[in-house]
Amino acid sequence: VELQARAAKLARLALKEDESAAALDRASSTHQRWGDLLRAVRAFPAATAAYEQANAWLQGLLEREGGRRPGRLGRGLDAERLPSPQVTRQRRLLQCLAASLEAQGRFQQEVDVLESVVALVQEHTGDPDHPSLVMPMTAIGRAKRALEDFEGAHVALALALAVCDKHLGPTHRDIATCLDNLAQCYMDRRFFAEAEALFRRALEIRELVCHPTEERLVILTSENNVSLAVVAPRRPAPQRR
Repeated sequence: VELQARAAKLARLALKEDESAAALDRASSTHQRWGDLLRAVRAFPAATAAYEQANAWLQGLLEREGGRRPGRLGRGLDAERLPSPQVTRQRRLLQCLAASLEAQGRFQQEVDVLESVVALVQEHTGDPDHPSLVMPMTAIGRAKRALEDFEGAHVALALALAVCDKHLGPTHRDIATCLDNLAQCYMDRRFFAEAEALFRRALEIRELVCHPTEERLVILTSENNVSLAVVAPRRPAPQRR
């Protein structure tokens, strides 16, 4: 971490004398690596600052190259679908930034980054149901649940499920994960019958695609989810703060 911090400082100093595209690229890459190391040692505020600085320089590089409109954050798609490799790198950088914000409980800022990710995916593909939407929409749903915005979480998680179902078919194991996520949101809203139905569908998928011995824990966890939805209506509603 100390060596990378020194490299990041040198990159900042170099930018004072050289503001070329290559210098911006070096500075951004150096700070992104520094952020990765800081996040690995759970220094999340410092990691967030490193990622934000890396993104600012990368954004300047992209605007200089004409690869992005000014002022937009977001996650790119695969390199072959984007105007430059730097956009793909920015997608990865912002994914790390969102994870760092989540680790600090800064859920609204995380949502802001991830919503611009969704806009970028749709902008560069022209497809409102592109498979690259599943990950950011799922993360948005998770963050909005933490914010107790359960209706907003439901919208995000339902979209993630619909996109996943469209591209993977009805019996893929990732569908089961999306079903669980949406069911948990129904549990938050005390819609237990709806949650039970989704948990049961997820269990059916796992019983079909999971190895009965090697992945028994996965199936048991899914069975437990169904049981929780069945008994939950008998419990009193939790008191909101």
